[in-house]
Amino acid sequence: MERRNFKHLRLALLLAATVFLRAFPRLPNVEPVMASCLPVAKRHGAVAAALFAGLAMLAADALVQRVGWWSLYTAVAYAAVGFAAASFLKPGSSVSRAVGFSIVGTLFFDVTTMFAFAVQFGVPLPIAVAGQVPFTLLHLAGNAVFVAVASPLVEKFVLPAEDAAASPYKTNLFA
Repeated sequence: MERRNFKHLRLALLLAATVFLRAFPRLPNVEPVMASCLPVAKRHGAVAAALFAGLAMLAADALVQRVGWWSLYTAVAYAAVGFAAASFLKPGSSVSRAVGFSIVGTLFFDVTTMFAFAVQFGVPLPIAVAGQVPFTLLHLAGNAVFVAVASPLVEKFVLPAEDAAASPYKTNLFA
């Protein structure tokens, strides 16, 4: 069987690994969604990255049987990050550019979901911000390290460049 026939299987296995590691983290807010999503954005485009990130968030919550409104807004926020990644990261983008995007994307995700959480549970904004800071610091550190170390490996071994050329997911949304 030709190598390109495995591209769907590789994406599915990457999603499964991401969901599992997201569902069972070692530290709070240290998870691989960003590190997996960015190579998908580079190789397969905005729509695939948005679907990948959003589905990873929803599936991880479902796996641990903790689905709620937060599942929806975290999925939408990470889908927006995945969608944006495709316009910022192109094939051949440097690791430092990916790490830079992960910092901005993490801040967007954490601020967006913090506000939604505060509204959902009636938490005053100063308390929500104070509680969010340590988690955001962990999230920033975790994403920066995962993106610097894991994303290049995912891009090279799981989502090879030859898959991107004929990707059925890629669209010219930003052309």
